[in-house]
Amino acid sequence: MAAYLIVDVDDLFARLQTRSFAVDLHDLATRLRGNAALAAGLFSADALKAIAAADWDKYRASGNNSLELIFEGVGFETFDVPQRDQLVDSLVMQYFEHDPQPVDELIVVTSAEDVLGLIERIQMSKNGRIRVWGDQAPVHEGTIYQPLGSILGVQSKTVALYIDFENIAISLNEQGYAVNLERLIEGINSHASAHGQITAMAAYAPWGQRGSLPPLVDDMGREVSDDAPSRLALANIDPVFNLPGKNSADMRIAKDVLADSQQANAADVYIIASGDRDFNDVFGALRSRNKQVIVWGVRGSTSRILENNPSLQIEYLDDFLQLRRHEAMGHTYAANIATPQGSANAFTPSQWSSVVLQYDLLAAKIPGEGLPVETLQDELRR
Repeated sequence: MAAYLIVDVDDLFARLQTRSFAVDLHDLATRLRGNAALAAGLFSADALKAIAAADWDKYRASGNNSLELIFEGVGFETFDVPQRDQLVDSLVMQYFEHDPQPVDELIVVTSAEDVLGLIERIQMSKNGRIRVWGDQAPVHEGTIYQPLGSILGVQSKTVALYIDFENIAISLNEQGYAVNLERLIEGINSHASAHGQITAMAAYAPWGQRGSLPPLVDDMGREVSDDAPSRLALANIDPVFNLPGKNSADMRIAKDVLADSQQANAADVYIIASGDRDFNDVFGALRSRNKQVIVWGVRGSTSRILENNPSLQIEYLDDFLQLRRHEAMGHTYAANIATPQGSANAFTPSQWSSVVLQYDLLAAKIPGEGLPVETLQDELRR
């Protein structure tokens, strides 16, 4: 019986890190080989051809030689492919092109669609089975999909998310983005899930009072600010009311985070969506409790003290929310957010917004005091 296990190591570890799985590498490699042998119905794992394919030079160069040794130590053959776009061709040429025996069991560990093209290149026996272990079901018909997490029996970290909604909405607005509530909710849920299993999400704002909150719109550009609490609640994001003003939200979030992180079932990862440096004491307390701390900010509006803090993981909302800028929304957006008093409350980006933003980006790249005006002019022209 010809049975193969092919592990796309680069994709596997990229996804494990993204999903925040905490696993022992030796145990992971052992489980992969052992479970594959069981799935194929083999009496011994030695009857399985286990291949760990990766750009192994990359790991050697980074000083991580142990990874390759671990796979080899549990019975894998390590196959070096420096260029990822040649992975499928290289595997076919090395293992399948000159072997006349059809494959009875093929197990591919990957979530990369280009690597799954390997399935179509391998000659399977009449009753041969193809299994894919990954994070998402492949589009290929006739394959048996099984989630990698359930195969390995690993548990993801738990995540608690606290959103200073007023702060991030204002920051996004000031950076020229239309605050699309639908995309905001979708992006927050998706990106928080990438860090583990979500146990709690809360959004703090003066709900029901406009205060300094910018207009919240939907995909059609219609203002939906009044519906925001109910839409958040439907997405399992608890809309927590606080009085208008920065300090009110900061103090409420700090109190809740410190209280929640002391519970026996406290989350492993704490995400604070705010660019304020006022949470430094909270971050210190979380780290002292062995919690992973992630800050979600907005480029150009996040405190430099936070950005320069090596103990914090900084992620930018504008990188993963896929929001559109005000000018891209066009006249429909401006008309839809107009209030009965006219458009006085509608946001209009300042003509200096881009100048300030580019100056800030350049200042971060160029050390020293002051920035030559010629450098700024060249950047603006570019």
